[in-house]
Amino acid sequence: MNFPPFRPVEYGGLQAGTFPSSTAKAISGRTSDTAFSELETNRTTSLQFQLTQDEWQQIIIHHEEKGTVLSFGFATETIPAAFTPTGYRWRYTEAPQVDDSKKDLFIVTCSFRADFYPSFRQGAATLPWFMRAIETAPAFVPTSPPPPPTVTVEGLAAGNTNRGLVDVAGLELGAGWEFSLNGGTNWTTGGQDPTFRLPEGSYAAGAIRVRGVNAAGPGTATQNASSITVNPSNSVTVAFSAGAGATVTGTVALPRLGELLSATSSSAGWLRLYSSAAAAAADSARPRTTQVGTAAGINADVIWPAAQRINFWPIYDVCNTETPATNTYQWRFTNDGTTGQIVVTFIYYAKIP
Repeated sequence: MNFPPFRPVEYGGLQAGTFPSSTAKAISGRTSDTAFSELETNRTTSLQFQLTQDEWQQIIIHHEEKGTVLSFGFATETIPAAFTPTGYRWRYTEAPQVDDSKKDLFIVTCSFRADFYPSFRQGAATLPWFMRAIETAPAFVPTSPPPPPTVTVEGLAAGNTNRGLVDVAGLELGAGWEFSLNGGTNWTTGGQDPTFRLPEGSYAAGAIRVRGVNAAGPGTATQNASSITVNPSNSVTVAFSAGAGATVTGTVALPRLGELLSATSSSAGWLRLYSSAAAAAADSARPRTTQVGTAAGINADVIWPAAQRINFWPIYDVCNTETPATNTYQWRFTNDGTTGQIVVTFIYYAKIP
């Protein structure tokens, strides 16, 4: 998987690497350098990006997959093609650095190193074959289950939280993971993003359990040592009238940067929530079968088959991109029910009010 195709706001410049060589010293004290290759190694560059939270998460996932060992390529939107000679690929030199002091954006700095990855081919007298030196994760067969992971409940204070997001760390390389909310009676397989959300309610000590799983079986689970209560998050409600099949628009007050945890609608319908008025205008004619990402300024794209509450997972990130940023978000709702009043309630967590 290549680096996400984000356009940097600042280049750190391309730093030339070195060429393999050795230095020999004569009795007279003179020295001579002998080059072993004309191929440059350790070519480096650094890039700085201004990203939304969703875009920043994409870089986190990419770095977790590649580390500083596995190589990847770049889209031309990110670095000029001339930065990467033929046969070269890039690696991280360190973990991405982030500055979250801005209200609605993350300033992310990444450093990279390029080296030559050769291709090999047998002679024409034998069956041609091709091997490209692009690494894959090492394969191994574990002989014992993985150790207990580290688990953190975000926003937990005195046993209470109104967010309920759980971060899982310390997972064994190549192992999967799973969690239980009822003391280990039932287990849910975790995804690539090592997080999950606790629904509102109270959890006794030992009810929340997380464990790693590999070919040798499940490991010892980490569990909550004391009770945890997930309180209701913040909420806001909009009410409006809509004819059957009609599409209406409006605004709702939400945090400039936050997370949309769930939403309830009193009618079947299709809701679009936008980061700016410009994004709302650009999306006015999109069919509901056409999905788009958050890069198009669509913070949420929800279809209710009936009047009900929908818990979002993955959680929708809300980010206001007006200049200057405000708490006013544009929405568009297509009524799939009967003519009448519709009530929509958003449940959210505010990172920046």
